[in-house]
Amino acid sequence: MKSVLSFFSRKNLSLVLVVLYLFNAIFLPNDTFFVKKASFLLVLLINADVIVKKLFSFKELPLEEKSVFVFALFLPIYTILKSIILTGNVLENIMIGYSGAILLLFFIVDAYDIDFSNLFIIISVSLSFFIILIVLLDYINFLSIYSNPVVEWMNNTENSFISKSSYNLFDYYIFIKTSPLLIMTVGLLIDRRKYLLSLIVLFALFLSGTRGNFLFGLLTFIVGLLSMKEKKQRLIVISFLVIVLVYVFIIRGVFSSFVALTKFKSSGDNYKITTAKIIFDTWKNNPLSFFIGQGYSSTFYNYVIDQWISETEISYFNLLRRVGVFCFVLMMYGFFKPFITSVKNRSITPAIVGYVAYFMGAFFNPLLYYSTGITVLLSAYVYVYIDKRPNSLEVST
Repeated sequence: MKSVLSFFSRKNLSLVLVVLYLFNAIFLPNDTFFVKKASFLLVLLINADVIVKKLFSFKELPLEEKSVFVFALFLPIYTILKSIILTGNVLENIMIGYSGAILLLFFIVDAYDIDFSNLFIIISVSLSFFIILIVLLDYINFLSIYSNPVVEWMNNTENSFISKSSYNLFDYYIFIKTSPLLIMTVGLLIDRRKYLLSLIVLFALFLSGTRGNFLFGLLTFIVGLLSMKEKKQRLIVISFLVIVLVYVFIIRGVFSSFVALTKFKSSGDNYKITTAKIIFDTWKNNPLSFFIGQGYSSTFYNYVIDQWISETEISYFNLLRRVGVFCFVLMMYGFFKPFITSVKNRSITPAIVGYVAYFMGAFFNPLLYYSTGITVLLSAYVYVYIDKRPNSLEVST
């Protein structure tokens, strides 16, 4: 009886809920079955006392934990309430604004000594194998991506955009919406000396068909290895670069595909630039909105597509538009706090390279202030302030 009760202990239940959250956040970003939000809310509810105790001792907390509360509790509450007042829309503002609260899982991971980094690696590596399997089955003519029922379901539920085209890298576009977070996975794997797995994940990033995933994944792999002190790692980098150069400039398949993709997407790049100009124009016409924001659910008119829109791929500008400059600055501090600590501690590891590369890539995709981006941020906080705690003494900033 005791063993049964211990199995259903709060610690084990929290672990199960964190795993459920992570799996759904990584594989089903659109939260098709509402499991992502439900598991997140439930794990917060059953551990409310853990968070409340921390909150009541706020003054004594280390700076990184104060940063978590500011980013994950104070800012979401304030910006959601402000957005509701500005737009009159309750539900949509909550659904967008709650994302920052995901960082509260940091306290639960810490309280129960949950190996979050390992769980993140296992599930995201599984996503990489899933991407590669889709391509392999199509490549050997066993199951076309156009007749694959799983692919069809993923596309129909808006969890992915999967197709084939000569304009794509390797002719495939296997874009699971959360695939950019694999950039972080590459860094974590190199940090753990799992070089073969990091190459497999890097290949999955290439198959995702986007230039951002391709370039920032490659950047993480190369710079991550160079950030390690051992000569063996530097030799791996040189060997890898030689292989890539031979493949690109002799076989020329990837290079020509990348050039074709860049030309094909040039109109999309122009659209992003024009959208940025339109956002600047809204601030020019209403300077006060630059300071107080327009609200999470607010829209603006984009004359290029003749529509009122709320979402855009230039995510930093869009977040600034939504929350205003004062909240935006505080959010940016929260986003880059692990990097600031790593620089102060002179501890730039491959995992930190991957985390920074992800948020560099977020300049060109909408996955900044959503569950994908905050899950990557959570993994960075856990890595710096829990996994590396003995070597990462906080310096006041």
